[in-house]
Formats: sequence, C-alpha cells, structure tokens
Amino acid sequence: MRTVPPSPTHLAAGLVDGNHVASSDLLLLYRLDHLRAEIVDGLHLRRLHRELAL
Repeated sequence: MRTVPPSPTHLAAGLVDGNHVASSDLLLLYRLDHLRAEIVDGLHLRRLHRELAL
C-alpha cells in the first residue's frame, strides 16, 4: 500500500482545534460586552448622583 505524505494544509489544520478557537472568541466577546455594560452603568450612576446632589 502506498502512503501519500500529508500536504501542508492538512498538517496545519491538524494543529488547530476549530471548536477551541470559536469558543475562546465567544468568551472574549462575552467579556467585552459585559465590560461595556459595566462602563455604561457606571456612567449612568455618576450622572444620577450628580443630579440628586443638586
């Protein structure tokens, strides 16, 4: 039986787990969205405190 050496594209594809990359991107997006919400909430609370102080 004759075996064919793997092509570079097959070798590179074997090094990367596609599910792992997608899940880490999703987790990063979730964290960034949460950070954005925290910043917006903080800005709204500061504005509310200033308005109540008047």
